[in-house]
Amino acid sequence: MKQLILGMALSLFGMTAYAVPISFEFSGGSIETTGCLCLGNYSDNAGSAWLDDGESADFTFGTASVLGIGSGILEATVDFLSPISNGESVDGQFSVISIGLLSGGKWTGGSVDFDYNTGLYAGTARLIFDAVDTGLQLGPHFKLTGSIVNLGSVAVSVPEPTPLALLGLGLLGLAYRQRCRQ
Repeated sequence: MKQLILGMALSLFGMTAYAVPISFEFSGGSIETTGCLCLGNYSDNAGSAWLDDGESADFTFGTASVLGIGSGILEATVDFLSPISNGESVDGQFSVISIGLLSGGKWTGGSVDFDYNTGLYAGTARLIFDAVDTGLQLGPHFKLTGSIVNLGSVAVSVPEPTPLALLGLGLLGLAYRQRCRQ
């Protein structure tokens, strides 16, 4: 009986799922604004990081160059390549004054949670854009910084035939051995 319990405990230990780092990769992005009398250009960046559960990585997602004045809604999008293959967006209130060499701007930033599934692991991540408050500065450039956080993942349950077959054969062998003893 002790051998049966030990064998079952070892087989369950072998089937335990462990978290692994997930690849987060983005190829760029875009920004859109409403309510601004501005001319602008956005230079997006690419980046990647392997993140385990609870880990985060900081990025400069892009730089906006603006000439004009206004306030409204700014929507920033990051185009992911992995573990999802679509864009995730964050929007918030912004205001900007950029005339000549002097400029100033504010943006509330924000965050969005999104689900991913790599085929082997599924989980949730968070895209965070930091708030921007430049005060009065020289030059019309505003960096959009933030981070990506892997909130957690679990192994996708896929029954594997070989371990299950070995477990079944082991149990049959133990039952046969027990029967022979009697």
